[in-house]
Amino acid sequence: MDLEIGIPEKCKVELRIYDVTGRCVRNAIDGVMEAGIHKVNVERLSAGVYFYNFKAGEKHYRGKILNIR
Repeated sequence: MDLEIGIPEKCKVELRIYDVTGRCVRNAIDGVMEAGIHKVNVERLSAGVYFYNFKAGEKHYRGKILNIR
């Protein structure tokens, strides 16, 4: 399963994935990325509900991932 993220311009990007207890289980991205649509593979996560925190420059987004295996 891939999580698609859109980056409007080249900037510093952070993507962290948390379990339902709030523990960070994966620091998926931490660095500068080019503009465009990027896919992040989240298949290594166990089945369950996760939340992500995505920062691209000054923009912040949060969302939920339901991983069923």
